[in-house]
Amino acid sequence: MFPDGATPKIDRNHISLLKLIIVKAPSNLNITLSHLTYKGVQKKAIIPKGRLEVPDMILKKPTAGLRVKYKLDNNSELYSALFLPKKWTPKKKLPIIVEFPGNEFYTNNCYSSGSPEDCTIGYGMSKGNAIWVSLPFVNYKTGKTAPSGWGNPEDTVDYTLKVVDHIIKKFNGDPNNVFLTGFSRGAIACGFIGLRNKSIANTWKGIHMCQHYDGDGWGGSKLNDAILRLQNLNGTKIFHTDNIKKNKELQKMLADQNVDVTSAESDLNTHACAMFLDNRPSTLKLRKWYQDLLKK
Repeated sequence: MFPDGATPKIDRNHISLLKLIIVKAPSNLNITLSHLTYKGVQKKAIIPKGRLEVPDMILKKPTAGLRVKYKLDNNSELYSALFLPKKWTPKKKLPIIVEFPGNEFYTNNCYSSGSPEDCTIGYGMSKGNAIWVSLPFVNYKTGKTAPSGWGNPEDTVDYTLKVVDHIIKKFNGDPNNVFLTGFSRGAIACGFIGLRNKSIANTWKGIHMCQHYDGDGWGGSKLNDAILRLQNLNGTKIFHTDNIKKNKELQKMLADQNVDVTSAESDLNTHACAMFLDNRPSTLKLRKWYQDLLKK
């Protein structure tokens, strides 16, 4: 369990990959892994009632109910994780949720690959009823995605706009109901990328960020620059999930700029976004905010 005592870290029935991570390893370290043995007994994971399960990203064509690896250009290494809800049809217009992943990182409590397929928030906030696309940070010069850092921020802005436009045209996404969300690095990206210019800022009906925020100093995200980017917001509503009691600087910045923001205390007590799959108070509050905006 996570420290909150309610959210399971792992279900032994869903282990498909093991990674060996060595912290502060010497440069001359050489390891040969030849055999793995499972010892002991692990208690069966207790899944909270109503908890959602994010579909795995698979290699298939986009289909209702599936989450697939999707490329704008099949000759490129750049890809997103695209989910079409079960009720999707080519003629039915549905909202779009765009999500940026966290940075590649490892702690004793959790691990993130920094890849699009690690995202979960968009699925949790819509309960699987929106077109949900998880995007990478990209660099056109290298032709690669960036598991850490921003790639090239301008390229990421351009790629994001192209993907959203593609989804609107090819999958009948609703251009009047496009939402942006992100966790950790992705939360910073909601401003650092998502408000970088008026063109991309005008895309969003609402923005949700979780843990971290544009202007907190990470990755060159400076407070004064973040305040300037907020000028591109143009009335877009914001929802912020975090350890709110500890984040007075963000609250002051948003209040000073007259931003319409709804806040929720995460209470997860660790750096992870599994909470958005549970019916915890902060997630229920986010879902209501999202549904209320859809009606406007």
